[in-house]
Amino acid sequence: MTDELADKESSRSAIILVILAVLVAVIVVTHGLQTLIWAEARMLGRSNPWLNDVPKPMTLAAPQSDKAKWVHVFLYQFKSPWGDATEKDSGTFLRLNFKPGQAIAFYDPAVQLDTIGSMKSSNPAAYQTFANTFAGNPIDTNYDLYKAIYSVSPSQLTPWLSSRDALRLNALLIWKLGFGFDSGPGLYSFDTGQSRGFQFGNPASGRPVALRLFDTHDRQFRFTIVRTAGSSADITQQDVDTIIQSFEPIPLAER
Repeated sequence: MTDELADKESSRSAIILVILAVLVAVIVVTHGLQTLIWAEARMLGRSNPWLNDVPKPMTLAAPQSDKAKWVHVFLYQFKSPWGDATEKDSGTFLRLNFKPGQAIAFYDPAVQLDTIGSMKSSNPAAYQTFANTFAGNPIDTNYDLYKAIYSVSPSQLTPWLSSRDALRLNALLIWKLGFGFDSGPGLYSFDTGQSRGFQFGNPASGRPVALRLFDTHDRQFRFTIVRTAGSSADITQQDVDTIIQSFEPIPLAER
């Protein structure tokens, strides 16, 4: 009787092992790629914690109109919360120094990469591969591309995704790793109607604040807002909001 029970228990264990082996084989066949991508994403998230940050929508404060002055940069303008500025051309960017101790590096819009346009015109085959990868979530503008990249995080990858979704999110995560953050901590998004984009960093932290802004024609603009060396000048979120909301092309009559 004891031998019979042992045989039954052994048979039951063998059946369970076979079932588990089949399940593992099915998972490897159907979700092996997704599992590898998921494992890599977890590793990247641990070694680069900022990859877990995604944009938080901003509610912009009312612009400061009492003391703000228009500042012209290249063919564009915005309201300065700190009065007039002196300019210093540094090649790829124009440095604006404000008397209280704030400074803005405004990068030449002409050298900002039109990623989508360049891909379409210079490498149609690569663009077609890109379009196929994102067929279910089309990316048609540079803003859409940056939004998709900065909105991805390792936690969005799981072994149970479809292979298409896993490959799409993996591509975005690798892009995000390559792009890095212009400043930190903190990642925010905004949309004023005439411009939209991202703010990197929080002025309350005392560190630089960077802006990537896209206008209604999908042109990209980059700012970095800092305190000059040795200065204790104040930079508030309302100051940054004033710059974001007032940014526009210089009217033709004033050029």
